[in-house]
Amino acid sequence: MSGDQQGAADAFNEALRIRLDTRTLESPEGATLIRNIGLVCWARGDHEKGLEAYHEARRIRERTGSLIGADGAGLLLNIGFAKADRGDSSGALEAFEEALSLTCSSSSSSADSSASPGSRGSIVGTYALPAVLDGSPSGATLLASIGVAKGNQGDQASALIVYRQAKRLREQGRCLACPAGAVLLRNMGVALAGTGDHEGSLKAYLEAQTYREQTGTLFTPAGANLLGSLSAARAECGDLLGAFEDCRRGRQIHERAGTLQTPGGKTVLKHLKALEEQQRRLQHRA
Repeated sequence: MSGDQQGAADAFNEALRIRLDTRTLESPEGATLIRNIGLVCWARGDHEKGLEAYHEARRIRERTGSLIGADGAGLLLNIGFAKADRGDSSGALEAFEEALSLTCSSSSSSADSSASPGSRGSIVGTYALPAVLDGSPSGATLLASIGVAKGNQGDQASALIVYRQAKRLREQGRCLACPAGAVLLRNMGVALAGTGDHEGSLKAYLEAQTYREQTGTLFTPAGANLLGSLSAARAECGDLLGAFEDCRRGRQIHERAGTLQTPGGKTVLKHLKALEEQQRRLQHRA
């Protein structure tokens, strides 16, 4: 644990002791404290305790009637990301959709809204968003999280619909040309490839590459992973030379970052090996 994490843990534990002594833990503020303890546990690698803390924070918010709103939705996002990291795609999707529903409920209670909380949009498979999220990066991020969960369940067609909705939000808010936008476009590329549209997948990856170049984030592990995906798309479209170039660049970036043994680095290496084997077979036939 880093010094900052240890300091935060000590401060939160002292605050917890005080709230237990004064019997004020069962409150919205107490729920926020427990959530923060969960964040520290998760950051230091104690995922089981982190998730337990998130669930305890939720229990407190439910008992105190403070789950609906931005704080409750943020807590549900923490739960969703935690479950996704543990491979629980169904649990993650449920948490993300509930976070959206809570945000819609909060918006509906403070202003007139034609959409019922958590309802589907007019386009099949999309989600109706409250005004506070419509056209915002936060709304796009939440939708993208739902898309990832759907994709992890193997439903790439549904994931693609939600990704496109998230992309429209970022375009409306003029916040697509950023690292988060590049992540969204890479996820779109994965979904397009999963539905058999390899040309569309290639186009999405190229757009993501442009935004990473513009933001100076191409020469990072995330950029290297994107190059691996771009390489695979080029190969599917018959551009083996381009596939080799992108994959080798991805490997070099991972090597320099010391991340070749991460899942992303291993995927790039595996793809490069497959390309080399494919090249040998073509040369043998020639």
